[in-house]
Amino acid sequence: MSRWSSKIKDSIKIASNFQEPKHLLDSFYVSKIYIPQTEQEKKEFEEFSLVTSSMALLIHIAEADKIVKPEEKQRIIDDLIFQLEQRPYEYEGLSEKFGNTDKEIIGNMFDKLLHDYENEKINLNEIIRIIDLFYQNNPEKRYYLVRLCYYCALSDNELSESEKKAIKEIAAKLDVASEEVVRIEKEARLELV
Repeated sequence: MSRWSSKIKDSIKIASNFQEPKHLLDSFYVSKIYIPQTEQEKKEFEEFSLVTSSMALLIHIAEADKIVKPEEKQRIIDDLIFQLEQRPYEYEGLSEKFGNTDKEIIGNMFDKLLHDYENEKINLNEIIRIIDLFYQNNPEKRYYLVRLCYYCALSDNELSESEKKAIKEIAAKLDVASEEVVRIEKEARLELV
């Protein structure tokens, strides 16, 4: 209940703080879907997988304290099985590489990306750059990724300083304001109690 009441307060605050009605209407017509501008962006857009990109971020968070705990691995797998179910257009491409069922795809992908991460084959800055590009008009998606990071970090009922620092670095690169990060952390803690 507190999550929704804070959302309502935020909505009222935003609605009461706008200076011109035109600004409110202009933001209504801004597309949340990014349209690639260059050939390079078109290629990146075609190859982009939110599920794979999210997993790379979550593995980075889980590895922040130098060990991936079983609770963190399970949380990553559960959250990304849910994401895969929401993104059927990614399912086909991922099933060709990683397996037939949701659990098999995500489990095999986790093992591969963890191996790649540990062998420094994942360019996290490039992944974040692409996420930020495609979701530049969709702050809610970027907030959701930060929320997933907190779910992963808090899955073992503790948030280490290294995990907290890693989340804040990712959030900053995703242009998520520090006030939003604080709000998301509080909400994640409440949801996981």
